[in-house]
Amino acid sequence: MDSLYKQHPVGSLLLWATRTEEAAYRGDNAPTFGTVKLILDGQLLAAAANEFMGRLYAGTADQEPLTLSVHDTDSMSLGGVANEEEEELLFEINSWAVALGLFSGEILYDLTDEDTGEEIAVLGLAWHEGLQEGLTRPVALMVDEAVQLVERVNQRGFLVFTDENAFKQYVAKVLSVQLSAAV
Repeated sequence: MDSLYKQHPVGSLLLWATRTEEAAYRGDNAPTFGTVKLILDGQLLAAAANEFMGRLYAGTADQEPLTLSVHDTDSMSLGGVANEEEEELLFEINSWAVALGLFSGEILYDLTDEDTGEEIAVLGLAWHEGLQEGLTRPVALMVDEAVQLVERVNQRGFLVFTDENAFKQYVAKVLSVQLSAAV
């Protein structure tokens, strides 16, 4: 979340240049001598750094190098906010919902597996207790996310919307049911 406030992109890549004899991962091709350039995903690097710092803190760090799978697609596609426009949209929708008398949603909600603590996704905007806490399903607004990620969140019991108009129609439906029940 710090990156949003510091005006840095949320997803980042690191270009790493190393000599081939030092490179631990060379891909499927035969290594060539000289310099190899690797493009590394910032989320994977952050996960590896967190793991290493945890091992240091616990006193279990050893001399073995920390390995990082560059083919780990699950940790590369956790979602979140892609740009400033999306961030503004989420804040506007959240303010709109609050103005209608609903609870405030949580921007950049970390959806984790309760049993393992594994992070499943970062939801752009979520009401993890429902728009009306305890009365409606958990709801998430995930703009421009991969279909597989949306399905993964949906499997966790969330009603997922991928555009603001569909979400607003759902809110109108929830509020109309609430008004008709009060009459």
